[in-house]
Amino acid sequence: MIHSRHMATVIRGYMPEDKTTTIHQGTTLPYVNGCSTKQLFSAERPGDPTLQLLYMPPHTTEQAHHIHSTARVVYVLSGRGTSVVGIDNKIIRHQLVTGTVCVLEPMCPHHFETKDEPLVCIPLHIFSSVGRQEWNHPMFHGTHPIDR
Repeated sequence: MIHSRHMATVIRGYMPEDKTTTIHQGTTLPYVNGCSTKQLFSAERPGDPTLQLLYMPPHTTEQAHHIHSTARVVYVLSGRGTSVVGIDNKIIRHQLVTGTVCVLEPMCPHHFETKDEPLVCIPLHIFSSVGRQEWNHPMFHGTHPIDR
């Protein structure tokens, strides 16, 4: 359990019920490029926020470079990696370590990469697009690969 690290995102006008979850059992849903995810807090309705657990194995470029139509707030739970943001000759790389928080604006081209260790993140999807099915969940459905 993590007691010393905190991340808070206020979504005005949204008030969920109190919820708890565990993350020690790992991820259960397939994602792109060998990555996997688990819904920590599923959206009750389309449009509600959802919280995910995202696992990226070592030596991977997590996903193709892609965009989301809504904002993401990503907390790095463990590991190391690189956030690659931008397109063409306007690429910015940021090192990701445990405790890093990234805010990805809507339509921001990005992907994450790992080297010798896995990267485990908790992305908050401010607006979810779908429900809870294996290949029809917010993390997978809301990812749109783009050409660089």
